[in-house]
Amino acid sequence: MSAAARTTDTRDRMVRAADQLFRAQGLHATGVAEILERSGAPRGSLYHYFPGGKEQIAVEAIAHAATTFCRNITAAIDANDGSLPAAVRLYGNAVAARLVATDFLEGCPIGNSAIEGSVGSAAISAACDQAFREFAAVMADHFVEQGVARHEADGLATFVVSAVEGALLLSRVRRDAQPVVDATERVATMLQAALDAVDRGVSS
Repeated sequence: MSAAARTTDTRDRMVRAADQLFRAQGLHATGVAEILERSGAPRGSLYHYFPGGKEQIAVEAIAHAATTFCRNITAAIDANDGSLPAAVRLYGNAVAARLVATDFLEGCPIGNSAIEGSVGSAAISAACDQAFREFAAVMADHFVEQGVARHEADGLATFVVSAVEGALLLSRVRRDAQPVVDATERVATMLQAALDAVDRGVSS
């Protein structure tokens, strides 16, 4: 492996490690030493690869999580004959299963970071905002392709993100996956109604 490839691999492992830790324990509870240990990177290497320190790796971990979500939801749409409602249901079931499997420890790394990073780090707050916007944009663009008006598609997509993030938080607090399952089912039903309205020619 070339030196450049080793550098990329080490950086990627550190970003993925930060993502995993932020899911379970949040931004402030995650230390640099934990990121290095989880990633297997050499001690002291974080500031070599991330001169901006923990804030920089947090921003990149948030971007990584956003990219992963967008890729996964797109794959779920494709796997369900282009149906966003079906993809949302699939996503909700996957999130619920992950919650149970991790004993409700793993939430959304972006949601966790947004709450903590909104105080003290404009860069982290901006990265979280961008990530949520990317979530919504993937769904909104798909809806527009299906004939939903842009303003309605944008509103629906923002609602989906808000509902799922809120349900995820509630599920972790209650230690019960049902809020996520219920929220994604209701969201999927609402999205299907919007598509049905397009088919009837009554989309707003």
